[in-house]
Amino acid sequence: MALIPLKQTVLQVTANGEDAYGYPVESPPIPLKCRFDERSDVVRTPNGDEVTTLGRFHFDKAVQVAYGDTLRYTDDFGNTTDYQPKLIAPIRGLNGKRVLLRVDV
Repeated sequence: MALIPLKQTVLQVTANGEDAYGYPVESPPIPLKCRFDERSDVVRTPNGDEVTTLGRFHFDKAVQVAYGDTLRYTDDFGNTTDYQPKLIAPIRGLNGKRVLLRVDV
């Protein structure tokens, strides 16, 4: 059970290499429960660059998200947007265990 309600859904798409013409081959989308907040923040990426993010996803502690993945989110009005993770950081509880996964996009 997550710390906050995860009532929204996002599709995680992973690139599995390239086809014969050089276009990326995507894996089948995996639906994930999440919480998405549209916000604008400045974060520091793992390689030290400062970037502006458009939103923040919160996932359950057992979800695996990588920097090369695409998060395809459909909002309440039916608009679909593809996001690329810019910062992936676990949120830990007082006991040191992972409680949530935060992904800034």
